[in-house]
Amino acid sequence: MNQTQTITFIPAERLLPHPENPRKDLGDLTELADSIRAKGVLQNLTVVPIDKENPYTSYTVVIGHRRLAAAKLAGLATLPCIIADMTHSEQIETMLLENMARSDLTVYEQALGFQQLSMLGADVAQIAEKTGFSTSTVRRRLKMAELDHDLLREAATRQISLGDFDKLNQIDDLKTRNALLKKIGTPGFNYEVMSAVSQQIARQAKAGMKPWLEEAGLIQIEHNETWNGKWVYVGGVNYEKWEPGTSPIPDGKTPDAYSFGGGEVGFYKKAKVEKPKKTPEQVAREQYIAQTREKLSEIARTAYETRKEFIARLHVTAQNTPEILRGAFLGASWTMGYNSTSRDNLGDWLGLSEEEKKDWRSSEAYAKLIFEKGNREGINKTLPYAIWLLLFGDDASLICWTRYVAVFPEYEANERLNAVYDWLICLGYEMSDTERQMIDGTLPLFMDKDEPDTPKEEEEDFSEEDFDEEDWYGDCEEVEDDDDWADGVGQAFSPDSDEALVDALTEMYGGGENEDESEDEGTV
Repeated sequence: MNQTQTITFIPAERLLPHPENPRKDLGDLTELADSIRAKGVLQNLTVVPIDKENPYTSYTVVIGHRRLAAAKLAGLATLPCIIADMTHSEQIETMLLENMARSDLTVYEQALGFQQLSMLGADVAQIAEKTGFSTSTVRRRLKMAELDHDLLREAATRQISLGDFDKLNQIDDLKTRNALLKKIGTPGFNYEVMSAVSQQIARQAKAGMKPWLEEAGLIQIEHNETWNGKWVYVGGVNYEKWEPGTSPIPDGKTPDAYSFGGGEVGFYKKAKVEKPKKTPEQVAREQYIAQTREKLSEIARTAYETRKEFIARLHVTAQNTPEILRGAFLGASWTMGYNSTSRDNLGDWLGLSEEEKKDWRSSEAYAKLIFEKGNREGINKTLPYAIWLLLFGDDASLICWTRYVAVFPEYEANERLNAVYDWLICLGYEMSDTERQMIDGTLPLFMDKDEPDTPKEEEEDFSEEDFDEEDWYGDCEEVEDDDDWADGVGQAFSPDSDEALVDALTEMYGGGENEDESEDEGTV
């Protein structure tokens, strides 16, 4: 690049902004125009001639676009310029580097600038060296530049964090990233990202597992077939915990079939005794129920992962300490002692080895491990996660619908899950519409298409004053052996128990030889 060091005053109307200037928004020019009106342009512009052979040629501005716009606003007739001899690539690089030095350049503009430098042949290390940004920042901006530019420009006007863009980078499919870009900065964004990530993990795991499963000679069955009585579940491998390149078939297992669903590959043996064949209507009903439950379970898993991601990046501050302590109190009321699943999950998060976890013989030994590891990681980071995991016992199995798999999943309020969300919202968590509908029972999946919605009879209020302990318990004797109690669905008491107890239970729940089975039979 050669440039004439002599400053030349050029008429303002012959100075044109560069069509590829990376800075799209020049910002408010009022203050700069007032300064130029009072003092003139104190720093020259750098320009290149459009037609070198024409003495009356116009010039394209390379450096000084804001000064040019403000000077025209102030009514200046001429501006001081240095005429440079630059190739088109040198012009672009000069503008990019000059703009990259500005602290008010938007993330969107940085992303496009890095992309242009990359298109000019600079690699990540070279861009980082020229601009002064770290290589990780350069990579993140280049990843952003892959997105639809119109959507990216619109998204950049919202109050969003760079961390939100980083979440998008977890997703390989560009079409999916662009779809989620429309939702960035909205309450449902984190949930939607987690849902997309979960689906991506599932796709990748299925593709990686299939060669192993086919080589083992296993047949694939649909997930809703696993409830038909022909198969016995013998184990499964979670998609997220499977290590690519290793056989997903558990050691020591010799299954006949496998099925993808429920966040895992499940393995099954052929049942020795098949249940009686069912009518097509019964099969269709059971498949519909199984499919609905699977969809609800996927929502629960995604909602759990979204809550988990929020908690994992939460730090204790002076502002949120009262709510974190409130969470400790609420969580403690739900979870007494140590939950083994939560203990394992917390150990994983803190980086404890499998050997260390195997050595957990008591709550005291576990508490010591967590205390030592938590102190090393920083109590400010460990405390929220421990409260959420150990005291609340949050998990994907924390659901708000009936658990018995043979009936349609009816909504059941889950106060513990409500308490989890209540605490998280106080800490800044934003619920998606899907999560809110899940916990308040308005999710469309709770509507059974096969059963019209009929009003339920109002239950009589039962107060403590109506309860007479002597009438209720009578003189019933303690049952010494569980075998004394009758087996089988529909029998709620022992025929050998006290008659007063039998009469009381019969009056409340029905029962007797001519009574129909309870409508609630089989629910948990």
